[in-house]
This record gives sequence, structure tokens and C-alpha cells, in this order.
Amino acid sequence: MKRALKRAACVLTCAVFAALALLGAFGCSSAATKIEGIACATVKEIPALFLDTSEGRLTDESIGTDELVFSCKSGSDVRVEIETGADKVTLSEAQKKEENGVVTVTHTLSAKAAGAYTLRFYNGTEKDGVLSLSVREAYPSDPSFDAFNRTFASSPSSWGTMNAHDPSMIEVNGTYYAFSTGNNGQSGYQIRKSDDLIHWTYVGQAFSSTEKSLKKVIAQLKDLYTGGEVNTEVWAPDIVPASGGGFWLYGCLTAAFGKNFSVIFQAYADKIEGGFSYKNMLVVTGGNWGTAPNAIDPQIFYDREGRMYMTYGSFAGGIRILELDATTGLRKDGYTYAMYEEGEITSSAYYGADLTYTSNVEGPVAAYREGVDLYNGDIFAEEYDASAWTKQDLYYLMGSADSLSADYTMRAWKSGAPASGYEGNVKTSGSFSWRHSAADGRIGYDFFAPGHNDIFSASDGTDLIVYHNRTDNGENWPHYLFASMYALNANGDIVISPNRYAGEGLRKITEEELTQLSGGNYDYVRLSRTTEMQYAQEGLRLHEDGTLSIGGENKGTWVLYGDYYIAFTVDGTKYYGVAMPAFIEAEGQGGITISAMSENGYPFYMNMDFSD
Repeated sequence: MKRALKRAACVLTCAVFAALALLGAFGCSSAATKIEGIACATVKEIPALFLDTSEGRLTDESIGTDELVFSCKSGSDVRVEIETGADKVTLSEAQKKEENGVVTVTHTLSAKAAGAYTLRFYNGTEKDGVLSLSVREAYPSDPSFDAFNRTFASSPSSWGTMNAHDPSMIEVNGTYYAFSTGNNGQSGYQIRKSDDLIHWTYVGQAFSSTEKSLKKVIAQLKDLYTGGEVNTEVWAPDIVPASGGGFWLYGCLTAAFGKNFSVIFQAYADKIEGGFSYKNMLVVTGGNWGTAPNAIDPQIFYDREGRMYMTYGSFAGGIRILELDATTGLRKDGYTYAMYEEGEITSSAYYGADLTYTSNVEGPVAAYREGVDLYNGDIFAEEYDASAWTKQDLYYLMGSADSLSADYTMRAWKSGAPASGYEGNVKTSGSFSWRHSAADGRIGYDFFAPGHNDIFSASDGTDLIVYHNRTDNGENWPHYLFASMYALNANGDIVISPNRYAGEGLRKITEEELTQLSGGNYDYVRLSRTTEMQYAQEGLRLHEDGTLSIGGENKGTWVLYGDYYIAFTVDGTKYYGVAMPAFIEAEGQGGITISAMSENGYPFYMNMDFSD
């Protein structure tokens, strides 16, 4: 099993760039804290270990073992030992292969118990670097999610995930931080932190007073906007490591809701929890929405070469992109709003290229993924061919479409280049529920108007979509911080787990699990063009003979291929998806979820139904 290969390459690349003060490059969200300074060897594959506690052993036995592979120069005295967590894993004797002056070393690790462990590299007698990893459960157990707090007047210290709007994620020294829009009396960018990406603690604000900290920004808005009082709540941040240490915070202020008198600025702090101070202005928009973009919703990403970009914009002004200087974090071209006003540069030069041509999308975020696996065979017409896989480096753009309440949906595009060629506008999520009706009380919330997400990769290889959610149809406030694991299907499309993240990881799935763990029974949600709340339907079954039925009636076929890819048909429509572990809240237990994308760009979700 080589599931960790792609992520290992990403993490190691980030570790290298961390040394060059370019943290965050190559689609990794932060410093690779799980790889610490390994100079004596190149890590090629990182083990991904899961603990199988299922009574019927329906999971593949190989999930309990995986390989660590690294290379070093011939003649080197490089070795690896378990430094902590010997009660969690065992490490086999090294298997070595030498070729062209390079020794490739392979260790097999076996899981003994769930939990964290570290592997120490030695170069001779000298300690070198560390790999900090963990063993996960094959099926996540109840994570005891925080209760939904709907007491608006309560102290921010008791909010937990409540009032987290437009989240941006970062990992710092093994701790996760979410920065979000200011609101409900905490207007200066709210900061939360977590050790497990499940339970969150309110830390405070990036700016204790926007009026004091952002005087220059507010003065700029007052010069632009004469329509009344200027808003001072900051919106939609992004937080990234700064090149020389510390952190850059990219923020925005708009004078009034629904108007594009707005600015995007950069702030800086030595420490992740602040305090942040204003540094520079990047983009200013002064009206003419539709002709000019709206300078809000900045998000930073890096291409395969480490070049730094910022996407931004909303609705009628479209989504734009600017290249930044990775050393300063500012515009690479050095253009200013004064130069644009005075006619020295064109609108397109100042505001950047269009990434999308839609007029109903906001909250853009982009990420680079190296070596995406793509299946070139026809899985519906031919037997699975393991040689039909190819790899392609891809860039993903996501945004949220339509109104900010009832019909908010997450969308995705992809491209082979960082700043152009994005195709898709695929609906990845919308309002849906694992309740069977509005009267069903078995789960206390809906996925209602989910959106304005970040694309986040933790240093342990977990890929998450982090977003805000309004919890039930008819409650327009507040927002809550949600996270869901995502994967890429065999067409390279983003498919999001339709469940809250509970500590699971992507792993090999077997046909026996899909057909026997819950008797092959699933609840399902099929999203389409409609924006109305979609409640879960009962009665879908995956049969061992490869057929799929709903309510006892044959509706199509299904096939599992590769480690976790699944393709199926329903009423003649083809779907391409991924089977993943999940904690299924409506069932109160761990199991398997399936998230798939149809050939015409709409999601289909399945959660195991254990009721029978």
C-alpha cells in the first residue's frame, strides 16, 4: 500500500520551503510540523496506519501495516528508531537496496494501538530529524462534538464554534487555528484554536480595535464612500506564515454591505495569536461594481514553483487573481490605486486577471495538488485496469455561489495552471440533511447554506474543507465552524464527505465493508440544480453482485476500484466518487460514507444505515 506517497511529497516539499522561508507553498497550508529537519535522508513514503477493531474484520488486513521509505547516500550510517509511542507501533528491520550511489531503505510499521508516535532519524550517533505520526481507528468513534450554542449574549469564551464566519485555517507547531470574520461584538477577526480539528476554543481577536489598528484603511474608505457611516467590521481573512518569520494576515473592509467600496490590506504579527498591526494596502475598489471587482475575500496560494498568488472578489465583479512577491507578501507589480486613478495603468493591470466569468460567486480559495491520480479507462464498460492510472499536477479553485442564506452552495473549478484555464463550476455541496424530514429529530441540525470555505491540508496528511454552516433550515444566524474531509475522485474532482470531521483518514476500503458492514444499506442525498433543502432518503442498497437498488427496485450498478474509488449509476446517470470512513451522527456510530460527483456536475451522498 502506497497511499501516503502523494502527501509525503507535499509535506516534505513544504519542509524544504520552510527552510527557505516560503511556508505554505505547494498547496500545504502551513509548516510541515510533522517532519522536523531531516537532513540525512529524503523521505519518499510516510506510513498511514489504521487500527482495525471491527468484529467481523471486514476491513483489509493491510490497513494495520504500511511502509516508511527513505533514501540516502551509499555509505551513510542512517537509521530510524521509535522515539515515542512504542506501545502504538512496531518497526521492522530495515530492507536496503543500493543503486547508482543511493541506498533506498524500507521499514514496515504495524499498528498496535491508536495514538501518536514519533520516529527519530540518526546519522551515525547524531540525532537528525523526526517524523511525528499517528495511528487512527479504521472507523472513527464518537468525537463528542461541542453542543450548538445559540445564546447570542453569552461570553465569546463559551462560543466554541459559534459565530465563526468565513474561516481561514493554519497549523502552527501542531496546533490548528481558524481566523474568521468579525461579528457579534467581536469585530476584529475572531481567532479559535484546536488540537484535534474537532473541538475549538475561542482565543480572542487579531485586532482589539479596528478603529485604532486600521485607521489608514478606514480613512481610505471614508475618502471613497460618501453614502453614510462606514462599516468597521473586518471580513473574510486569510492567514499565512510570513517569509521572515511571523505571520501575514490578509484582510478586507467594505464601506457598506452590497457595495464595492472596499479594500484589501496586509497586517503582520510575530505570534499567531497576535496582536496584528497594519502594514500595507494591496487592492482598493471605489464603485463601478460590475466593471471593477469588489476588493474583498483575499486568499493566498502558491504554485508548483513557489510563486505566491492572491485570489479575491465577489459576485458582479468576478473573481480575480494577482501575483504577489513571496518575500514581502505584497503585489509583485508594485501598482497602487493612485496609479490606476491617474490613468497610469489599466483596470486589468491593477485588478488582475479574471479567474471565473460567473457573477454569483464569492469567497474564492485556490490550492495546488501535486500528482493527482486520474483513471483513463472506462470503468463502466471495461474491467478495472490498474495500469490505466496517470498523474497530473492540478490547481483547484473553490467559491460559494448565490445568496448568503438559503441557496448558498460551494462550487469548484480545476486547471493545469495557477492563474488561468479554470473549468468546472461544479456544485460540491449545498443545503441538505441526514434527517428524513423536517420533523425527524434523530440528528439536531442540517447542513444549511454551507460555504465560504478554506481548502486545508494538515501536516499529518488530512485534507479538509473548512467552512461555515447555519445548522438548520429557517435559522439564518449564527454561523458555526464546520470541517469535513475531502478526497479527489478518479476524474480529479473534489468530493466532500457529507459528515463532520471526526478524526478519520482516507484509507483502503473493501467490497465486504460496503456490502456487509451495514448489510449494504444506505441513506442517500442527491443534490441537483434546485437550491431547496434536500432531506435524506432511505432504501438504497449496494448488492454483492454489483447492482444498486432503491426501495427494492434495480436502479443501476456499482464498482469499487483502486484503494477507495467507487463508480455507480442511478437511473442511467454516472457517478464517480470515493468511499471514506466517517462518524455517522444520525446513526451514532462509525461507518463508511460515499461522496460522488455526477457526470453533469452534481453530488450524490451515501451514509451507511445500520437501522436494519
